[in-house]
Amino acid sequence: MNYRRDKQTEQRQSDFTNRPTPEQTRRFEIVMPLLQSMLAEMKELAKKKQDAPVNQMKVRMVNRLLEDVRVVLDQEPEMAYLDMLDEESLPEYSDSVVVLSQYLTAMERFEERHWDSTGWKTAG
Repeated sequence: MNYRRDKQTEQRQSDFTNRPTPEQTRRFEIVMPLLQSMLAEMKELAKKKQDAPVNQMKVRMVNRLLEDVRVVLDQEPEMAYLDMLDEESLPEYSDSVVVLSQYLTAMERFEERHWDSTGWKTAG
């Protein structure tokens, strides 16, 4: 089920959110396609070996990407629900798909809040 709001509600919400910095929007443009690609790859791997642990190298790669995504989402309300992958316990592929999906959804919401037909709505 997709959760959508009407334009009035969305406008009221955007009145209460902090505007991103130009650096955050620049970083968004870099990491969003990488996040989409990483999620697609993890989904494919999860189909093949859903309950297998992700190897440590992949966990580090994912977390390095997620660190940059977290910079973009720093002031967003979704940050309270976003976790990194645990490098010590090595999550299963299916767990990594859930985590990456949450980050992708948060990034999509960031874009909905701060982008319109004229471009990014930034601070400064």
